[in-house]
Amino acid sequence: MLVAESMNRRALLAAATTAGIAGCVGTPKSNTNTPVKNPESGNVNAASKIDLSEYTWKHEIPGEDMVVSEGRVFGQEVNSRSIQNESEWEISGGVFSLNARTGDHQWTYGSSHAGMSGFRTPIVTDAVYVNKVNDVATWPIAIEFNGTERWAGSESPSETEDVFSGQLLDATYGVAYLSGINAVDAAGDVLWSYPGTSVQFDSTAGERPETAYSAGEEVVALDTADGSVRWRYEHEPERSVVHAVSDGVAYVTADRESIIAVVDGNALWRQDSLSRMAVLGFESDTLLVSDASQVYAFDGRTGEKQWARKMEGDIQIHNNRVYAAKTGSIGQPSTVSAFALDDGAEIWRIEVGDAEEYEHLSMEISGNDRGVAEQSLFVQIENRKLHRINSEGEVTHTLTPENALHDVAVDDHILISTDSGIYALDSL
Repeated sequence: MLVAESMNRRALLAAATTAGIAGCVGTPKSNTNTPVKNPESGNVNAASKIDLSEYTWKHEIPGEDMVVSEGRVFGQEVNSRSIQNESEWEISGGVFSLNARTGDHQWTYGSSHAGMSGFRTPIVTDAVYVNKVNDVATWPIAIEFNGTERWAGSESPSETEDVFSGQLLDATYGVAYLSGINAVDAAGDVLWSYPGTSVQFDSTAGERPETAYSAGEEVVALDTADGSVRWRYEHEPERSVVHAVSDGVAYVTADRESIIAVVDGNALWRQDSLSRMAVLGFESDTLLVSDASQVYAFDGRTGEKQWARKMEGDIQIHNNRVYAAKTGSIGQPSTVSAFALDDGAEIWRIEVGDAEEYEHLSMEISGNDRGVAEQSLFVQIENRKLHRINSEGEVTHTLTPENALHDVAVDDHILISTDSGIYALDSL
């Protein structure tokens, strides 16, 4: 289930210093007095039961990887051997489109078999872009809003074929960007290519970005019109990946051991000596990074470490808060926690698992544009339970469906997909 803001670049260049990993660190406030709430106990308000029979509309075929955009619900039909399909619908395992207001089925594209085959990573802009996968390959497909195929890459192109392959990385303003890097236009023609493994766009650039940022053996800023190099940053013989860009500053990892902020072909700052590092997100000029032991918050302008603390699980940033959904194990219950982005202080923590078996949690956050007070977390526990948690850490609603729970998406409706189909509920 379940993205990222602005800085004066010249001021950054003047103010930036190289920050060592052993530099000053802001210490998060103690969490020894943070109440741990258990939704099964009387420590929280009694949660209301989510009643799927009170749906606004229902679609008979279950879906996953659901995305709500352009007044429609897009996703992949769940094609599982475990589903007993008693409806009049044939489950193809293809990409579907529903009217988000009424649930009317508009079209289904393609098919897939139960197992590893299927469609992944739906990106909806001027079309629906997906990755088609099977046991051995991944290739991109663009689908028009009327369900017809715009273009499709090849599962196994030969050197003599005028086709392309590669994993879909992103799509914007009629151009899809594939691993490679190949930029493919609406006609299915390759506009330009450049060697690289990742691509990102400036979060402050607006709807039609003029620059694409890529990394691999070097970090480059590419003109989106023709792929020409605006600037490049050469680094040591290490593999790099660009994770976020804001106001022309690209945040890049190198061999999962270093984080580098690059602007106009120069290193603004660099942090080394991390281990198995991952970039979690960027918000309010703060870069959140995890390594093998804990989570760090770096000032995006200077590279100064603001705080560091132990934090595990599915970690997401929204409206100056950091949420962590930690998977439990036998003897260790699953938990969901909220932390302040500015200093790492724990705001609340709640137990959502029973500590009797291994569990996996995933998280969907609604109310992104309405401030912290309006945020809700929808936490899915395996395929058997759903909790809605408010901004105060209280479980307000819960669902234990009769059969498997596949996905949750939140827009004007709350969309819940189970083996019985997709249910659209009014806001809880």
